[in-house]
Amino acid sequence: MTTSRPRWPPERGAQRHDIEAIKDATEKLLTTSQGFSQRLYEEAAKANSSEPSAPQGNDDEIVDAEIVD
Repeated sequence: MTTSRPRWPPERGAQRHDIEAIKDATEKLLTTSQGFSQRLYEEAAKANSSEPSAPQGNDDEIVDAEIVD
């Protein structure tokens, strides 16, 4: 009777294959994440460009004050 349990330690060929698969998956994840982050940044820039950067108000409302102890 044979079992389907993996051998430990794995054979060198299996390790090399697993390392390459991990590297490939990591690269794919980083590329996808970078594209997603770039889209988020672009959307945020669009949203911020349509809003005024400072409130539109009367400058006469500004009061210069000093705190005295």
